[in-house]
Amino acid sequence: MNFRKYIERIKHLDYLIGKEATGTPVELAQRLEISRSQLYNILDYLRDEGLTIDFSRKRNSFYYADKAKLKIEFSLKVLRDDDSQNIVGGFYKNYFPIQFYWTE
Repeated sequence: MNFRKYIERIKHLDYLIGKEATGTPVELAQRLEISRSQLYNILDYLRDEGLTIDFSRKRNSFYYADKAKLKIEFSLKVLRDDDSQNIVGGFYKNYFPIQFYWTE
């Protein structure tokens, strides 16, 4: 699955949980076009990130127990050869004004 589709799926899941309109886990998995086990993996991940997600049999829906909100942010940037030369371990070299020198 590509990253963009995964993010869109999580956004849709968040919307349905926020509206308390998910239906049963089986219905929700079908709506998101994933297996039930994949749904539970995503829910576990969101819970690990700090969201309190419960299921109500009365409402027949997942819901946010603490009325938390999910905020998803990411950015994409095309790197040219010059830019890619300045990346070390995920950081730009010019973010650190200190230079380190090794001596023997």
